[in-house]
Amino acid sequence: MPELLNVAAMLASAGLALALLFNLKPRWAALGLALYTLIVSSVMYTPAPGVSPQILVLFMKDMAIFGGLLALSSALSANALLRAKLDQALA
Repeated sequence: MPELLNVAAMLASAGLALALLFNLKPRWAALGLALYTLIVSSVMYTPAPGVSPQILVLFMKDMAIFGGLLALSSALSANALLRAKLDQALA
């Protein structure tokens, strides 16, 4: 069972990254990668009292990536909204 979940996680990560790269539903791809990053970092690097500083650094790095993906998703959403308003104004 863990092997199956590992393969599913790898496929989800690769699929979402490719969708973002090739501009296929980029907002949803960024949100999916953000959720993936949050789940994986919470499972792998749970910050608890007494953990090594290296684990905390890895967790904080993943949280920075999570925040960046949320910002990207928000920017893509705002861009789509502005483009729709511009198209409506020009029509």
